[in-house]
Amino acid sequence: MLYQSKSRLWHSLAVLGDLTPEDLHLDPVEAAENQEFVWEDLCSEYDAENLCLELERLSAAGQEYSAEFWSFERVWRRDEYNHYIGFQRLYALLYGESEESVTQRLVARPADFTPFHDFLTDEFKLCLMLAYDELCTTRAYAHDMPFYLAFQQPKIAEWMHKVRGDEALHYLNALRVAQTRHRDRLGEAEPILWQALELDLASKEYQATFLFDHQGPSYSPAILRGCVETVIDQIHKTR
Repeated sequence: MLYQSKSRLWHSLAVLGDLTPEDLHLDPVEAAENQEFVWEDLCSEYDAENLCLELERLSAAGQEYSAEFWSFERVWRRDEYNHYIGFQRLYALLYGESEESVTQRLVARPADFTPFHDFLTDEFKLCLMLAYDELCTTRAYAHDMPFYLAFQQPKIAEWMHKVRGDEALHYLNALRVAQTRHRDRLGEAEPILWQALELDLASKEYQATFLFDHQGPSYSPAILRGCVETVIDQIHKTR
């Protein structure tokens, strides 16, 4: 195997598990103003499972993915589910909805991967798209950090730092699979990444796909373009 994905094993509920609503010192107006964004982050982390199930379906239908990619997928899938559990707990504490109800609402949403078919059926393009997407999330969570610090709760700050650290590792892992397993195709990377950005910016409605869940000020077009440029720069350094 050319690249073994890196990861850190930790558990959201070990960090957040004993918090109560009374422990969250967030202004009610700020909580209400950010409810949509917290929900969107919760959905995205949960929807990694939808993407993994779609990849399993494609694999069963004959689409081939490398051992390196499946190594990445296992780590990424585990981490994203861990993040989802944390966001679910935080959302329930903040907005008074039971975790069971949150899960029911998440499961009820259909996922449509049709726009991503060309990426999902080409491992190199898929790795580049995931590297771009994970870098976008890493930077968005950094942008959002003042919101999590406003809780005045060290456990929430610690949890978000861990989540963001995982997303940075996911970016690195996906990029390394593309660079090592598909080194002969690195010359194709730049147009593929700009194609991914074009698809991202053209997205009208998020369809529970995990991919391109980029709503709100944390995902401005300038931030998204900057992520593409960073991935391209990293690829050029290793060619």
